[in-house]
Amino acid sequence: MRGVELKIGSCDKDGNLMIDVIGDLEIWQTPEGKYGIWRKDRRYTLSNGPARGYKWIQLVPFNIETEGEMRELIASGMQDYCVSCQICGKQFQRVSNHLKVHGITKKAYIEQFPKAELYSNWYKAKHSESKLEDWADPEHRYNSQEFRDMKREQLIKMRKPTAPELELLKTLNWLYPKEFEYVGDGGLWFNGEVNANPDILNEKRKIVVEMNGCYWHGCDICGYEDLFGAKVRDAKKRETYEKNGYLPITFWEHEMFDTKYIVDVITYFCEERNPDIIQFYDSIKV
Repeated sequence: MRGVELKIGSCDKDGNLMIDVIGDLEIWQTPEGKYGIWRKDRRYTLSNGPARGYKWIQLVPFNIETEGEMRELIASGMQDYCVSCQICGKQFQRVSNHLKVHGITKKAYIEQFPKAELYSNWYKAKHSESKLEDWADPEHRYNSQEFRDMKREQLIKMRKPTAPELELLKTLNWLYPKEFEYVGDGGLWFNGEVNANPDILNEKRKIVVEMNGCYWHGCDICGYEDLFGAKVRDAKKRETYEKNGYLPITFWEHEMFDTKYIVDVITYFCEERNPDIIQFYDSIKV
């Protein structure tokens, strides 16, 4: 967005007007009268060349209605729109993208600062909304065979199945030998508003089983926040399975310690399926 250094009263190529500078923050107003907040972050270079300018970060998008609201937002630390880096204190929509400046991985950062946030609430909401729109578009690359093949290669490299999935599969096939198979490597997809690849399939009984990692899927019982919009996505995946004629069953990572619960749920579905089964499952699932 920034090609040259601009001063208060200047316009950029999109017609946005710089109205003020507060500390290291620049306040911009669109031709429609809405406000946004940017920050000049750091010098960058082109490959092996001299410094070419600054990286600019849009901390708050152009959706602030009044100047007073915008100034109150800055005074409050831009809560919801930004999270702070625990190393340098600067604010970002995504701290995860910034960590390479400090030479630290996301995993190491979380281990050092276990309560730190990597993504702002605004970013998480927009990211989830954007992903759902992409999945709903049959022409989007997410729904192409090339993308599915690439995801399958990624899943295989991740050494799927995971330990919880293996433990679950072991229990399922102990109950019903050779009926359940692992398909979570991207080899099987069901088409719907959200195209879905289940973890485990029982083709004979038309059942798919999902093993939800508590961190990745935002488990309320374990106190994990839904960082990646998993709850909306998981609900859409359940709808996809049902529309394709399969009964979806979901287990959580922490439930692997309760073998009796797993056995009770699976045997009920496999032996007593009836029109009320979905209602029954909804009443007992975590």
